[in-house]
Amino acid sequence: MLNGNKRCFKVNGLSPLERDLIYAYLQGAVYRRCNQEPNDWFAAKHLVGEQNHQWEGTPLIVVYEHYRATNPNKSKRYAEKQAAKAIGHMLKRVIVDDKRTFDTSIRARVRHYKWTGAEDNTKTPNWQRSAAKWYQDLRMMAGC
Repeated sequence: MLNGNKRCFKVNGLSPLERDLIYAYLQGAVYRRCNQEPNDWFAAKHLVGEQNHQWEGTPLIVVYEHYRATNPNKSKRYAEKQAAKAIGHMLKRVIVDDKRTFDTSIRARVRHYKWTGAEDNTKTPNWQRSAAKWYQDLRMMAGC
């Protein structure tokens, strides 16, 4: 849940499965951040940028690949910037849908979030159920 502006932009060019896996990945990053630094503000760049900018081997890479494929005449840097914006939009969706409550602010044109410490344990977003079902199916196929 988000205190403040809840308007979210849709990121196009991803399959429902890719989108759900990215949401689950971002939610894990948010939970890690809340557990390790519960009183600090954070933005997408703190979770998946800066030292964590290598997206190979993560669900995030499909966002970068989408912008490279749809804009072949543009630079790699262009695709990186567009992918970073898209991940920021997806992070906001994760936070709006989350059972935890967050405050938000914009600093230097970047949206930041801070966990308030409050939770609503009755809330489960659709994408989370979808990602959990995908994971369960994958484990069954692997014989786990």
